[in-house]
Amino acid sequence: MPSNSNARDVEVGGDIARTSRPTMLVHAHSSQYGGGSGGTGSTQLTPAGSYIPLTPSANAYHSYNSSIGKMTGLLQILCGSVTAVMGLLALVLHSHQYFMDLPLWAGLVYLFGGVFGVSTSKQQTFMIGLYLLFSVVSSMASSVVVVTQGHATFMEANTCECSILESTHMLYDATAALVSCLELLVTCVAIYHCLLGLGCCSCCQGPIPREPRNGISHPPTLMDFSNIPLPPAPIYPVLPPGSSEKVPLE
Repeated sequence: MPSNSNARDVEVGGDIARTSRPTMLVHAHSSQYGGGSGGTGSTQLTPAGSYIPLTPSANAYHSYNSSIGKMTGLLQILCGSVTAVMGLLALVLHSHQYFMDLPLWAGLVYLFGGVFGVSTSKQQTFMIGLYLLFSVVSSMASSVVVVTQGHATFMEANTCECSILESTHMLYDATAALVSCLELLVTCVAIYHCLLGLGCCSCCQGPIPREPRNGISHPPTLMDFSNIPLPPAPIYPVLPPGSSEKVPLE
């Protein structure tokens, strides 16, 4: 910032204040709003006179919504239960590709992911990380089930046998494929939500202004230095032109 003889820059509390003579107004605010050492970074002055911290901050993006995590967890438990039951019935009735029994194992994975999703209501970082891990695994498992059971449904629908057992096999496989498709959508939402809660998507967003802690806002402190006298200017001796006399300074 350029300065001249009548103005200078003064740094107070992490902010740069423009001062001038004879009056200097220095803006200072409490360190709990990010202005002091170890604060959250830059701040923004609101019209009400309060400072709102801006990012970067250690917890600026850690806004994990436990209600969304619980809802997605319950949906995964529901999808896992239905998929596991369909896989068990397909195994008992020897449906197409029953020997792999992918819906049963995938349903168990969905169940574990749903349990961790419900457990994230306490907003613990470790549980959110586990939920993220199982959501990724569940998304891959659901993709495999959608492909395999969809193919099995297609093969069973185009066979020449028109028995009740074949129709039952097709119903089980189609149900497992549709439920796994829903599980894939739920896990995508859960993964994105967990990444936001862990702060992994902070680079994709702009600064998020946060309200002051406990709802307390204080106007900036104005310090008036106009009553402080300035030191007198130094007096230098004046010699006539062409004079070689040396006058000592006082």
